[in-house]
Amino acid sequence: SVQSAASAILLDSNVRLEVADIQKGEQSAYLDRLGDSKPEMPFGLLISPDDRTLSLPFKVPQSADDLNETAWNWTEAVVKSASREKILKLAPSAYSIALLVEGNNSASNEKARQSITTAILEITEFIPSMPKPVDTPPKLISIKAENLQAEKILLWSLGMDWNSVEDPQAAVVM
Repeated sequence: SVQSAASAILLDSNVRLEVADIQKGEQSAYLDRLGDSKPEMPFGLLISPDDRTLSLPFKVPQSADDLNETAWNWTEAVVKSASREKILKLAPSAYSIALLVEGNNSASNEKARQSITTAILEITEFIPSMPKPVDTPPKLISIKAENLQAEKILLWSLGMDWNSVEDPQAAVVM
């Protein structure tokens, strides 16, 4: 089931996924949590530690035999994205990751990138005396404005706005 797949895949994460059983009429309690936002049915609801929610549509397969595979694939898609994969690759060796989410204004993006690059250079000087034993300075990962939808869950998990493409946003992942 989706709930079983979610429990296994999200075991070490700080979010949980709840799935409404429409046959049992459970969706109304979940819809109440979403306020004015009305998701496609059926849906899963990601819930963050600070109780923010994000609804995700779930396409029910034609055959009950395909439900398990569909549930696993859907849940894995929740936790995978190109930027998340980059973070997972770099995080173990880097002091930290600076995530730059670009907006539509290229001048603002460049100013934000320059500020982050300057901070990385300053931090690099102090790495030998810092408590985290690493040789690799912070790394910068950028997400282009046109990729915000593909990175929606990552940005949501960091408390960032994936709908905002005007100004750049930044986060530090350690």
